[in-house]
Amino acid sequence: MDAETLIVSRPLHLLEASGASGQRQGRVVELKMGFRFNGTDQELLTSIAEHRLLSVSQLAILHQRNADGLRRRLRLLREHGLVAFAGRGFGGGQGRPENLVSLTESSVDWLKAKGVIPAKVSCDRATAEKINCLEHELLVNDFRVQLAQMQRVVLAIKTSFFSPKSPLLPRVSRDKPLVRERIRADRGPDACIEFVPDGVFGMTHEEVRKTLLFFLEVDMGTEPLTRRRGSAENVRQKILNYQDYFQSGRYKRYEKILTCQLRGFRLLILADHPTHLATLCRLVREMPPSDFIWLTDRERMMSAGIGAPIWARGGKDTEPFESILGSKMPEPCPTPDDLT
Repeated sequence: MDAETLIVSRPLHLLEASGASGQRQGRVVELKMGFRFNGTDQELLTSIAEHRLLSVSQLAILHQRNADGLRRRLRLLREHGLVAFAGRGFGGGQGRPENLVSLTESSVDWLKAKGVIPAKVSCDRATAEKINCLEHELLVNDFRVQLAQMQRVVLAIKTSFFSPKSPLLPRVSRDKPLVRERIRADRGPDACIEFVPDGVFGMTHEEVRKTLLFFLEVDMGTEPLTRRRGSAENVRQKILNYQDYFQSGRYKRYEKILTCQLRGFRLLILADHPTHLATLCRLVREMPPSDFIWLTDRERMMSAGIGAPIWARGGKDTEPFESILGSKMPEPCPTPDDLT
């Protein structure tokens, strides 16, 4: 029998991996009689865990699967308590509903037993139970899906994406996410400002061995542009944080993570709507230095792809939009000069 295939002829009981003391920990996972894990189930469940919530169409693109066949498999996994479905209409509730897929406690425990998720990770870090903004999470995942698509088209480009919410990534001190960033504040020698991007990724041109560092911020238009009374978060302060972070050079900690040398980074801001993009571009233009900030919106990204010339560099949306792959597009790969 294939190592990735498990045929259950009686109720299956799985325990999480042993802890440091050698004693078994965690809940028992029980699956129905006759259930078969096939060779792709673990890959599917791992992808859902990494993203926490995916539409069926997103999952089909990530795994290059036929959507109808994938839906049948997911329904079977749901029948056995391994995934949960939620409905979502296209276009903010308009049109044909689309299923959203998340893990259950049983599938989280199964992935822990397989060693995919560390045993100490809490269940809600791998499920959709505590997602605060559903549409924000899905737009972040739209970006990640498009990033995976770009890699299939531009074969010389490889990316490594780090999500602050991933249950698969190691945590740092005090159980903080790996991509939590810190800069020194003005109010005291020991004070600092902390912020957490929606994602960080390195993009490497394997032939010339050059790597670019990107930070991702998805903006749904829910945060005020400038500080208001009673509002802790605002877009202007977020941009100031990245400007200070750029000038401080603290981004160079990713040189060790990505095994490369870095001379800067680009901040990508993905807006939920074209009209909101225009507002953000105006703000970025008013806050130099901002040439390292590139902006686009969901509509442009989904219609043309991440690597297309859809980005307003420095918020200059009245000038030709550019590609994050470099000025040589639509050639399949950027030149070495474009990756500096």
